Amino acid sequence: MITNVFHTSVITFQADEWGEFHKLEPFFKEHGILYRYSCPNTPQQNGTAERKHRHIVDKMRCLLFQAMLTPVFWVEALNYAVHIINKLPSPSLNNNSPHQLLYHKTPIYELLKVFVSKSWELRQLDVKNAFLNGTLTETVYMKQPRGFSHPDFPDYHCLLKKSLYGLKQAPRAWFHKVSSFLLTLGFTKSNADSSLFIFHSNDAMMYLLLYVDDIIITVSSSKLLNRFITILNDEFSLNDLGSLHFFLGIEVSQVNHGLFLSQQKYIKELLKKQGLLNCTPVQTPITPRNSNDDTTSLLSDSHEYWCIVGSL
Repeated sequence: MITNVFHTSVITFQADEWGEFHKLEPFFKEHGILYRYSCPNTPQQNGTAERKHRHIVDKMRCLLFQAMLTPVFWVEALNYAVHIINKLPSPSLNNNSPHQLLYHKTPIYELLKVFVSKSWELRQLDVKNAFLNGTLTETVYMKQPRGFSHPDFPDYHCLLKKSLYGLKQAPRAWFHKVSSFLLTLGFTKSNADSSLFIFHSNDAMMYLLLYVDDIIITVSSSKLLNRFITILNDEFSLNDLGSLHFFLGIEVSQVNHGLFLSQQKYIKELLKKQGLLNCTPVQTPITPRNSNDDTTSLLSDSHEYWCIVGSL
Protein backbone atom coordinates (compact mmCIF):
# COMPACT_ATOMS: atom_id res chain seq x y z
CA MET A 1 0.00 0.00 0.00
CA ILE A 2 2.82 2.42 0.85
CA THR A 3 4.44 1.78 -2.53
CA ASN A 4 1.31 1.69 -4.70
CA VAL A 5 -0.73 4.48 -3.07
CA PHE A 6 1.85 6.90 -1.71
CA HIS A 7 4.67 6.12 -4.17
CA THR A 8 7.35 5.78 -1.52
CA SER A 9 9.11 2.95 0.28
CA VAL A 10 9.89 1.84 3.81
CA ILE A 11 13.55 2.37 4.72
CA THR A 12 13.67 1.40 8.41
CA PHE A 13 11.42 -0.70 10.64
CA GLN A 14 11.95 -0.57 14.41
CA ALA A 15 10.30 -2.78 17.05
CA ASP A 16 11.04 -4.23 20.45
CA GLU A 17 12.42 -7.77 20.85
CA TRP A 18 9.25 -9.52 21.98
CA GLY A 19 9.21 -11.47 18.74
CA GLU A 20 5.96 -10.52 16.99
CA PHE A 21 7.82 -9.35 13.89
CA HIS A 22 10.68 -11.87 13.76
CA LYS A 23 8.88 -13.83 11.03
CA LEU A 24 9.08 -10.75 8.79
CA GLU A 25 12.89 -10.62 8.83
CA PRO A 26 13.21 -12.52 5.48
CA PHE A 27 10.73 -10.07 3.93
CA PHE A 28 12.71 -7.08 5.23
CA LYS A 29 15.97 -8.50 3.87
CA GLU A 30 14.40 -9.22 0.48
CA HIS A 31 13.17 -5.63 0.11
CA GLY A 32 16.22 -3.94 1.62
CA ILE A 33 14.44 -2.70 4.75
CA LEU A 34 16.62 -2.13 7.81
CA TYR A 35 15.14 -3.97 10.81
CA ARG A 36 16.22 -2.36 14.09
CA TYR A 37 15.54 -3.44 17.68
CA SER A 38 14.90 -0.96 20.46
CA CYS A 39 17.08 -1.16 23.56
CA PRO A 40 15.63 -3.28 26.40
CA ASN A 41 13.99 -1.36 29.26
CA THR A 42 14.20 1.91 27.37
CA PRO A 43 10.86 3.76 27.48
CA GLN A 44 12.39 6.63 25.51
CA GLN A 45 12.46 4.39 22.43
CA ASN A 46 9.16 2.56 22.94
CA GLY A 47 7.15 5.28 24.67
CA THR A 48 5.53 6.80 21.58
CA ALA A 49 4.27 3.46 20.26
CA GLU A 50 3.07 2.32 23.69
CA ARG A 51 1.18 5.56 24.33
CA LYS A 52 -0.47 5.43 20.90
CA HIS A 53 -1.46 1.80 21.51
CA ARG A 54 -3.05 2.82 24.82
CA HIS A 55 -4.80 5.73 23.09
CA ILE A 56 -6.36 3.44 20.48
CA VAL A 57 -7.41 0.79 23.00
CA ASP A 58 -9.02 3.42 25.26
CA LYS A 59 -11.02 4.77 22.31
CA MET A 60 -12.11 1.24 21.44
CA ARG A 61 -13.37 0.59 24.98
CA CYS A 62 -15.20 3.90 24.98
CA LEU A 63 -17.04 2.99 21.78
CA LEU A 64 -17.98 -0.46 23.10
CA PHE A 65 -19.24 1.05 26.37
CA GLN A 66 -21.31 3.76 24.66
CA ALA A 67 -22.89 1.29 22.23
CA MET A 68 -23.44 -1.26 25.04
CA LEU A 69 -21.80 -3.96 22.91
CA THR A 70 -20.01 -7.07 24.15
CA PRO A 71 -16.22 -7.45 23.66
CA VAL A 72 -16.89 -9.76 20.70
CA PHE A 73 -17.10 -6.59 18.57
CA TRP A 74 -13.66 -5.35 19.62
CA VAL A 75 -12.23 -5.66 16.10
CA GLU A 76 -14.90 -3.42 14.56
CA ALA A 77 -14.59 -0.94 17.45
CA LEU A 78 -10.79 -0.91 17.11
CA ASN A 79 -10.97 -0.18 13.39
CA TYR A 80 -13.42 2.65 13.95
CA ALA A 81 -11.32 4.05 16.81
CA VAL A 82 -8.32 4.29 14.47
CA HIS A 83 -10.55 5.89 11.84
CA ILE A 84 -11.72 8.56 14.33
CA ILE A 85 -8.20 9.28 15.59
CA ASN A 86 -6.94 9.73 12.04
CA LYS A 87 -9.66 12.33 11.37
CA LEU A 88 -9.20 14.36 14.59
CA PRO A 89 -6.78 17.32 14.82
CA SER A 90 -3.78 16.75 17.07
CA PRO A 91 -1.75 19.38 18.98
CA SER A 92 1.42 17.41 18.18
CA LEU A 93 0.66 17.94 14.46
CA ASN A 94 0.01 21.70 14.78
CA ASN A 95 -3.74 21.02 15.06
CA ASN A 96 -3.76 19.08 11.80
CA SER A 97 -5.12 15.56 11.53
CA PRO A 98 -3.10 12.54 10.31
CA HIS A 99 -5.62 12.24 7.45
CA GLN A 100 -4.98 15.83 6.38
CA LEU A 101 -1.19 15.45 6.38
CA LEU A 102 -1.35 12.13 4.54
CA TYR A 103 -3.91 12.98 1.84
CA HIS A 104 -3.40 16.76 1.79
CA LYS A 105 -7.11 17.50 2.12
CA THR A 106 -9.53 18.34 4.91
CA PRO A 107 -11.37 15.39 6.53
CA ILE A 108 -15.05 14.80 5.87
CA TYR A 109 -16.25 16.36 9.12
CA GLU A 110 -15.84 19.74 7.47
CA LEU A 111 -19.05 18.94 5.58
CA LEU A 112 -20.93 19.20 8.86
CA LYS A 113 -20.24 22.93 8.91
CA VAL A 114 -21.82 23.25 5.47
CA PHE A 115 -24.97 21.44 6.58
CA VAL A 116 -25.39 23.72 9.57
CA SER A 117 -24.63 26.92 7.69
CA LYS A 118 -27.31 26.01 5.15
CA SER A 119 -29.79 25.11 7.93
CA TRP A 120 -30.10 21.54 6.72
CA GLU A 121 -31.88 19.28 9.15
CA LEU A 122 -29.81 16.59 10.85
CA ARG A 123 -32.04 13.54 11.39
CA GLN A 124 -31.07 10.44 13.38
CA LEU A 125 -32.44 6.96 12.73
CA ASP A 126 -31.96 3.65 14.52
CA VAL A 127 -32.29 0.29 12.75
CA LYS A 128 -34.13 -2.36 14.77
CA ASN A 129 -32.19 -5.65 15.03
CA ALA A 130 -29.73 -4.46 12.42
CA PHE A 131 -27.46 -7.51 12.40
CA LEU A 132 -30.41 -9.84 11.78
CA ASN A 133 -30.89 -8.20 8.36
CA GLY A 134 -27.54 -9.39 7.06
CA THR A 135 -27.33 -12.21 4.52
CA LEU A 136 -24.41 -14.60 4.92
CA THR A 137 -22.24 -15.17 1.86
CA GLU A 138 -20.20 -17.98 3.42
CA THR A 139 -21.03 -21.30 5.07
CA VAL A 140 -21.45 -20.95 8.84
CA TYR A 141 -22.54 -23.66 11.29
CA MET A 142 -23.53 -23.23 14.92
CA LYS A 143 -24.39 -25.50 17.81
CA GLN A 144 -28.07 -26.03 18.49
CA PRO A 145 -29.36 -23.33 20.89
CA ARG A 146 -29.78 -24.43 24.47
CA GLY A 147 -33.41 -25.43 25.04
CA PHE A 148 -34.09 -25.81 21.30
CA SER A 149 -32.03 -28.90 20.46
CA HIS A 150 -33.63 -31.61 18.34
CA PRO A 151 -34.50 -34.61 20.56
CA ASP A 152 -33.57 -37.12 17.85
CA PHE A 153 -30.40 -35.39 16.66
CA PRO A 154 -28.86 -33.61 19.67
CA ASP A 155 -25.34 -33.70 18.18
CA TYR A 156 -26.32 -32.08 14.88
CA HIS A 157 -25.29 -28.50 14.05
CA CYS A 158 -27.39 -25.79 12.42
CA LEU A 159 -26.54 -24.37 8.99
CA LEU A 160 -27.22 -20.65 9.21
CA LYS A 161 -29.07 -18.94 6.38
CA LYS A 162 -29.06 -15.46 7.91
CA SER A 163 -26.79 -13.53 10.22
CA LEU A 164 -27.12 -13.62 14.02
CA TYR A 165 -25.83 -11.42 16.81
CA GLY A 166 -22.47 -12.62 18.08
CA LEU A 167 -21.14 -13.79 14.71
CA LYS A 168 -17.93 -12.13 13.63
CA GLN A 169 -19.44 -12.02 10.13
CA ALA A 170 -22.57 -10.16 11.35
CA PRO A 171 -21.31 -6.54 11.12
CA ARG A 172 -19.80 -7.14 7.69
CA ALA A 173 -22.95 -8.87 6.41
CA TRP A 174 -25.19 -6.06 7.69
CA PHE A 175 -23.00 -3.32 6.19
CA HIS A 176 -22.94 -5.10 2.83
CA LYS A 177 -26.75 -5.42 2.88
CA VAL A 178 -27.50 -1.79 3.69
CA SER A 179 -24.75 -0.34 1.48
CA SER A 180 -25.92 -2.42 -1.50
CA PHE A 181 -29.47 -1.15 -0.96
CA LEU A 182 -28.30 2.47 -0.81
CA LEU A 183 -26.32 2.06 -4.02
CA THR A 184 -29.45 0.81 -5.83
CA LEU A 185 -31.19 4.05 -4.78
CA GLY A 186 -28.54 6.16 -6.48
CA PHE A 187 -26.18 6.82 -3.58
CA THR A 188 -22.44 6.78 -4.09
CA LYS A 189 -19.92 5.77 -1.44
CA SER A 190 -17.41 8.39 -0.37
CA ASN A 191 -13.81 7.61 -1.29
CA ALA A 192 -12.59 9.27 1.90
CA ASP A 193 -15.00 7.59 4.35
CA SER A 194 -16.61 4.20 3.63
CA SER A 195 -19.44 4.94 6.10
CA LEU A 196 -20.52 8.10 4.23
CA PHE A 197 -22.99 7.82 1.33
CA ILE A 198 -23.84 10.75 -0.95
CA PHE A 199 -26.91 11.28 -3.14
CA HIS A 200 -27.09 13.94 -5.87
CA SER A 201 -30.07 14.91 -7.98
CA ASN A 202 -30.89 17.93 -10.10
CA ASP A 203 -32.40 19.93 -7.25
CA ALA A 204 -31.32 18.18 -4.02
CA MET A 205 -28.39 16.67 -2.15
CA MET A 206 -28.38 14.11 0.64
CA TYR A 207 -25.65 12.81 2.92
CA LEU A 208 -26.03 9.63 4.97
CA LEU A 209 -23.60 8.53 7.68
CA LEU A 210 -23.85 4.93 8.89
CA TYR A 211 -22.35 3.67 12.16
CA VAL A 212 -23.40 0.08 12.94
CA ASP A 213 -27.18 0.49 13.43
CA ASP A 214 -27.20 4.29 13.84
CA ILE A 215 -27.86 6.51 10.83
CA ILE A 216 -27.49 10.28 10.47
CA ILE A 217 -29.08 11.93 7.47
CA THR A 218 -28.97 15.50 6.25
CA VAL A 219 -30.63 16.71 3.06
CA SER A 220 -31.38 19.98 1.33
CA SER A 221 -35.08 19.11 0.82
CA SER A 222 -37.50 18.14 3.59
CA LYS A 223 -39.78 16.35 1.10
CA LEU A 224 -36.90 14.22 -0.14
CA LEU A 225 -35.91 13.44 3.45
CA ASN A 226 -39.38 12.20 4.43
CA ARG A 227 -39.74 10.19 1.23
CA PHE A 228 -36.36 8.54 1.71
CA ILE A 229 -37.10 7.63 5.35
CA THR A 230 -40.32 5.95 4.20
CA ILE A 231 -38.43 3.92 1.57
CA LEU A 232 -35.74 2.95 4.07
CA ASN A 233 -38.33 1.94 6.67
CA ASP A 234 -40.06 -0.33 4.14
CA GLU A 235 -36.78 -2.20 3.65
CA PHE A 236 -35.49 -2.12 7.24
CA SER A 237 -37.56 -1.54 10.35
CA LEU A 238 -36.53 1.84 11.76
CA ASN A 239 -36.92 4.05 14.79
CA ASP A 240 -37.06 7.71 13.77
CA LEU A 241 -35.30 9.50 16.62
CA GLY A 242 -35.99 12.95 15.19
CA SER A 243 -33.38 15.70 15.11
CA LEU A 244 -29.83 14.76 16.01
CA HIS A 245 -29.23 15.31 19.74
CA PHE A 246 -26.94 12.49 20.94
CA PHE A 247 -24.49 10.39 18.95
CA LEU A 248 -21.48 8.26 20.01
CA GLY A 249 -21.50 9.78 23.49
CA ILE A 250 -21.64 13.36 22.21
CA GLU A 251 -24.55 15.74 22.77
CA VAL A 252 -25.36 17.84 19.71
CA SER A 253 -27.15 21.19 20.05
CA GLN A 254 -27.78 23.50 17.12
CA VAL A 255 -26.95 27.16 17.84
CA ASN A 256 -27.09 30.27 15.71
CA HIS A 257 -23.81 29.80 13.91
CA GLY A 258 -23.17 26.08 14.08
CA LEU A 259 -23.29 23.10 16.43
CA PHE A 260 -22.41 22.88 20.11
CA LEU A 261 -20.90 19.51 21.03
CA SER A 262 -20.69 18.30 24.63
CA GLN A 263 -19.98 15.04 26.50
CA GLN A 264 -21.60 16.15 29.78
CA LYS A 265 -24.44 13.61 29.50
CA TYR A 266 -22.02 10.77 28.75
CA ILE A 267 -19.86 11.63 31.76
CA LYS A 268 -22.89 11.84 34.06
CA GLU A 269 -24.15 8.45 32.86
CA LEU A 270 -20.69 6.99 33.50
CA LEU A 271 -20.56 8.45 37.02
CA LYS A 272 -24.10 7.24 37.76
CA LYS A 273 -23.29 3.71 36.60
CA GLN A 274 -20.28 3.55 38.93
CA GLY A 275 -22.11 5.18 41.87
CA LEU A 276 -19.89 8.28 41.81
CA LEU A 277 -22.45 10.91 40.83
CA ASN A 278 -22.39 12.60 44.26
CA CYS A 279 -18.61 12.64 44.62
CA THR A 280 -16.80 15.93 45.11
CA PRO A 281 -15.06 17.06 41.89
CA VAL A 282 -11.31 17.74 41.94
CA GLN A 283 -8.94 19.13 39.34
CA THR A 284 -7.09 15.83 39.02
CA PRO A 285 -7.77 12.34 40.48
CA ILE A 286 -4.04 11.77 41.03
CA THR A 287 -2.59 12.16 44.54
CA PRO A 288 -0.54 15.39 44.56
CA ARG A 289 2.26 13.79 46.62
CA ASN A 290 3.63 10.30 47.04
CA SER A 291 2.03 8.13 49.68
CA ASN A 292 3.19 4.90 51.30
CA ASP A 293 -0.27 4.07 52.59
CA ASP A 294 -1.02 0.53 51.37
CA THR A 295 -4.08 0.00 53.59
CA THR A 296 -6.56 0.46 50.74
CA SER A 297 -8.02 -2.74 49.36
CA LEU A 298 -8.07 -3.69 45.71
CA LEU A 299 -11.29 -4.01 43.75
CA SER A 300 -12.67 -7.53 43.95
CA ASP A 301 -13.58 -7.41 40.26
CA SER A 302 -10.80 -6.14 38.00
CA HIS A 303 -13.26 -6.01 35.09
CA GLU A 304 -15.06 -3.12 36.79
CA TYR A 305 -11.81 -1.14 36.93
CA TRP A 306 -11.06 -1.74 33.26
CA CYS A 307 -14.59 -0.69 32.30
CA ILE A 308 -14.13 2.61 34.13
CA VAL A 309 -10.69 3.30 32.65
CA GLY A 310 -11.71 2.20 29.16
CA SER A 311 -14.73 4.53 29.17
CA LEU A 312 -12.67 7.65 29.84
